[in-house]
Amino acid sequence: MNDRFYSEFKCAQCGHRFSRVPWMNENIQCPRCGSFFVEQNPYLLGTESAEGLTEEDYYAVALKP
Repeated sequence: MNDRFYSEFKCAQCGHRFSRVPWMNENIQCPRCGSFFVEQNPYLLGTESAEGLTEEDYYAVALKP
């Protein structure tokens, strides 16, 4: 794994899923339809896949207020 922090996103308009390195204060845009209505998957934050996450990581995100 490299040192960049990838996040997975899903477009709320067309349903396209994509991964990328988000930058601070950047409006993420869907590469397929161009919509800015995208949702970030918190379970994959900081990894290219879920392989590096533990059960405690999932609970921390799920129980976050």
